[in-house]
Amino acid sequence: VGANQHWPYGLVDAEGSEFYARQLDGNFFADVKNSDLFVQALTEDAGEKQVDADAHLNSIDQKATQFMKGEPNEPRKIVDRESFVDNLTDAISRDGKLTLVLGGKSVGKSTVIRSVVANFTQAKRSQRTVVFTDTREMPAKDFFTAVLSTAPPLMAFRSAVSVAGTSIFIRFLAGVLSIVPKVGKLVSDSLAKLLDNMDGKMKQEGFVSLVRRAGKGIAIIVNEANLALPRDDDRTEAKTARDALAEIVSITKQNLQASVVLISSEHGYPFKLAKANLRLDDIDNVIIAPEVPPNDMFRVLTDHWGMGRRLARLFVATYGGSTRAVYKALGNLINDRKQFYPLGTTSVPGIGICLDQARGGRF
Repeated sequence: VGANQHWPYGLVDAEGSEFYARQLDGNFFADVKNSDLFVQALTEDAGEKQVDADAHLNSIDQKATQFMKGEPNEPRKIVDRESFVDNLTDAISRDGKLTLVLGGKSVGKSTVIRSVVANFTQAKRSQRTVVFTDTREMPAKDFFTAVLSTAPPLMAFRSAVSVAGTSIFIRFLAGVLSIVPKVGKLVSDSLAKLLDNMDGKMKQEGFVSLVRRAGKGIAIIVNEANLALPRDDDRTEAKTARDALAEIVSITKQNLQASVVLISSEHGYPFKLAKANLRLDDIDNVIIAPEVPPNDMFRVLTDHWGMGRRLARLFVATYGGSTRAVYKALGNLINDRKQFYPLGTTSVPGIGICLDQARGGRF
């Protein structure tokens, strides 16, 4: 990145650190007061590349958009997080483990997790059933419904049928569907209708049946699990959540049948679980999802997005290790260059007021 260079906005030891620490010194406040800092960097970078600023910015935008979308039929790129990936893979692989993954919003948890899940589901020799549930996509559903809805459809359908007490015809249909490979949508639709007609106890029994049917091991991964566990806004839903936590402990710690990974953007999530009667010592593993370290983030912006070094340093120093935050700010810079306020998109409570005061010379 350039030895001994001043990093913008007081970023300390960005080349050697995995964290984002700031020193609020004279350089920090000078940078905050300079509203043209990003435009200056863009202009100088474009000049170095011998293109005009608009062309350089459009080129960055195209490459950044492609990076965020990923290649067709391929997951988005993962440029670091080796230890995060390794720990997550281990948590999914081992029966009997209950793991919490905690991390702030927009640090790329979902991207990494989906990539790891894809590695399992695409592995030809994998004998592990991996169920990935994102509760953001089904906020009204309880834990049991969400898991059964996202499990392999035929396995989930058979599990639901086995406890629902439905007609012999439906049982026969489940057997027929197992030898007709092109009716996956029919299975999914039938499962959804069946779940709609099952009460909470039946769904719980269906979940137990699903775990048993997995046989050689099952991993259940719940993204933004805090939306489903616990649910304290309704008495019935709260009871279902407590029952779900009890089943999770049963299939992990007690019976070693499965691994469960609960992911949350709330760092206080363990205490919510404790309030819902989960003993914290039943949690075997806690993984902290990190931001992309400064040096790696710099390389993402320069190598993958084609950003010039000056502008990349500013984005790293301002938005840290969140590619989503950088991408959003890039769009703001493109749309509102002359009035662009780089710190307007930060989400740190209170920082906006402090920095506005700094810009106005009130420090």
